[in-house]
Amino acid sequence: MKNLFPLMLITLMSLAACKKNITDVKAKADLSGPSATGKIIGEISPAGAGKEVMVSTTLDGQLKAYSVKPDINGNFVFEALPAAEYVVSFAAVNGFKIPANKTIQVKDGQTSDAGTSIFTEGASGGITGVILPADASLTVTMSALIDGKGHVYSAKPGQDGAFSFSGLPPSSYTLTFTTAAGYLPPAEFITVKVIAGKSFDVGSITFAPRNSGSIGGLIRPAGVVSSVSTTAIVNGQTVTYKAAVDAQGAFKFTNLFPGYYVLRYTLTGDYELPDVPEIKVVTGELTDVGTLHFPVSNTTGGITGTIDRPSLVTGLVAIRMANIYIRHYGFVDEETGRFLINKLPPGDYMISYVTKSYGSYYAPGISNVVVKAGQTTDVGLKNIQDVVLGSISGTISPAGSVSGMTATSDATGRNYKVVPDASGNFKLSGLAYGKYFVSATPAAGSNLFAPYRKPVSIGNGQDLDMGNIELTTTAAPYPVAFEANGIAYKTVNGDIDAYYSSSTFG
Repeated sequence: MKNLFPLMLITLMSLAACKKNITDVKAKADLSGPSATGKIIGEISPAGAGKEVMVSTTLDGQLKAYSVKPDINGNFVFEALPAAEYVVSFAAVNGFKIPANKTIQVKDGQTSDAGTSIFTEGASGGITGVILPADASLTVTMSALIDGKGHVYSAKPGQDGAFSFSGLPPSSYTLTFTTAAGYLPPAEFITVKVIAGKSFDVGSITFAPRNSGSIGGLIRPAGVVSSVSTTAIVNGQTVTYKAAVDAQGAFKFTNLFPGYYVLRYTLTGDYELPDVPEIKVVTGELTDVGTLHFPVSNTTGGITGTIDRPSLVTGLVAIRMANIYIRHYGFVDEETGRFLINKLPPGDYMISYVTKSYGSYYAPGISNVVVKAGQTTDVGLKNIQDVVLGSISGTISPAGSVSGMTATSDATGRNYKVVPDASGNFKLSGLAYGKYFVSATPAAGSNLFAPYRKPVSIGNGQDLDMGNIELTTTAAPYPVAFEANGIAYKTVNGDIDAYYSSSTFG
């Protein structure tokens, strides 16, 4: 038995060594050696949808697997890969579906482009919000009846009052709260509809104190103000309350924390604001601010309207066409969807929207709004649409002269890449509405130059065909006019703007 002990010890050490080698292969393969010089690059869209990208292959009978995390723009790269055929796979964050695997051939000293992998909306959604003050609610509970069964989810707000739910099956949910001592629960239940692949922000939910005061007043003329809000700093946090204005112009805030408040107004036209100092609220008392007068402005005008999905828009911007550097901002009422941009000098304006999440919602602009002094122009109901992804396509001439096409978003700086096919055709897909710069990368050894970093704009869901894009033998920077390969060119800002078949310029 004693003679067997050394043999058993050697056997156990051998097994431990084997186990270590297996673990190393799975975690990170040995990339040393002259043959490990290949590279795989690619991109995921939208950025943030994928939490990990993996590549795997079999070399010398062993499985080799590597993984990286995409950067904030969705780009990823695998370096120093041995030459082989790799399978590219993905891991998605909650709310997105994983795209299909890709097979990529890697050669020594070369870079293989996996292109753009599109992550589509998944089968679950989320809800976020903020409790004010932060210590007013101990827990937030979501409940829904799904397929005849009750589903309940709970979350504890953070130190800043923020709470979030993810992975919720699509349904209508009711929010309830475990209220902390010293606070009153919200007067009404909050119901939220969860949509697959989207997160809905319910905004701020303000809890009133049990020991409270109130503010009241009268608007004149009645009808010039649709609602009044009041704001104060309570326990280091900004709390806001809203009150409707009745037909006689009266308004009242109740259940207010003791402290100093400032009034803000949702106007229905272009009116001068009254000068109201800070209002002191005392426990158990009504502070009456009296009659507030709103005279009509005779020197400026306004623009008003209604947003059909106000929870998606934080505000609007009116840009005076006579001078694009003058911008005027307005805010959207979260309940009614009404907005007003006032104090505008007379003239022609264009309006753009500020959505909560760029690339998720489409807000078409309004142009040629005429503002007159003493008047408020109503542009009516405006629709905020879900984004439908579009594309940019075209044909490279001569075929095979370009190794890749790139569309760079002017709004986000994100790059979308694709390799043209054997006939020179390309299609850059998964593009949200907006402005892009399209450029071509000439193939090595082609001795041609790609004069295009063309600015193009696509609408919501638009498929834009750029037509034929021809490479030239003339390198940038280009003169104002030149001829190449029998074709006459003109340039704008050092880039080719158009080309003509004639040999003379018009």
